[in-house]
Amino acid sequence: MNTVLFKSWHALVAATIVAGFMAWSISVTDGSMDRAFQIGTGWGALLLFVVVLGYVLRKYVHKLGISPEFRMRVPIEALEDAETRLAELRVQMAAGRLTDEADILKRAKAILRQARVQRVIKVRLEKSEQGPRTLRAMPTGPLGSVARWMRAHLYYGIAAAVLVGMHGGLSLQSGMALALNGLTLLVVVSGLVGIAMWVTMPRLLTAAEHDLSIEKAHALRESLDRKIEAAYAEIDGPTRAIFEDVDRSPDEFSKRAAAALKAAPARAEGDRSAEDLLALLGQRHGVQKEWAALMRIKRRMNLWRLVHIPGALLLTFAVAIHVLSVLWY
Repeated sequence: MNTVLFKSWHALVAATIVAGFMAWSISVTDGSMDRAFQIGTGWGALLLFVVVLGYVLRKYVHKLGISPEFRMRVPIEALEDAETRLAELRVQMAAGRLTDEADILKRAKAILRQARVQRVIKVRLEKSEQGPRTLRAMPTGPLGSVARWMRAHLYYGIAAAVLVGMHGGLSLQSGMALALNGLTLLVVVSGLVGIAMWVTMPRLLTAAEHDLSIEKAHALRESLDRKIEAAYAEIDGPTRAIFEDVDRSPDEFSKRAAAALKAAPARAEGDRSAEDLLALLGQRHGVQKEWAALMRIKRRMNLWRLVHIPGALLLTFAVAIHVLSVLWY
């Protein structure tokens, strides 16, 4: 079970925020305080929603290729030079010639500056299982990792939902109240389903990955496609037509392939182009079956998104209308 998501300081911060507003709600004794509490929970929920949307923005600036991190690229030669020199530093540490942690970090950072990779690589000392500290190099990640943003997305999203409930008292008496409370509930529940999938389904996916992962199967399919296209170019037209017919109908592939080979026109002795092509088609057929099985599991893992994402968009729209109407009137 994947429990990394639950080990986050964001959970403590979110719980503290909710506890603070709960304590405030208990202290509410008159109308003026109640009005202040409504304003406080409203703005608090809005600010938390902004943080929650940060996770979405973090993902899509990378997908769209507009992240500032892409402008921080350095030549591969510079990275290799820095890694070689850091490896030499690690050797000196292992030999006991370097023991002072401040001095080690100073030397490591100097290496990064000299190689001009300090914008994309940072170093730190970590305690290993054997005892001595090891020097680890890692990406700087100026925008933070997606995994960290996901934790913030989860916990502040739940906190925002609680504040929405406090803000409107879970009332369903008006269209706006119904939209805000109903959509918040929908988004939170679908998000919790997504978290449950994220925690449990990777184990099932790993169990289903026999010799190939989804990524390896995808890469192997592309490689086989290129080889098959090249192999098709080596055979004559009638033979190609027979094999393409087999390739379009993968059911009972082995039997159909054997029949296709017999039906292929006679070839010169020692020419194995047809046999090689048939072997490639068989490999692609096997990879395709395994890839399709893995993708079915992955699609089931992502079904919750069909509810969560449209619900989140509608909720954002409803929150924007509510805030604008309050400020206007």
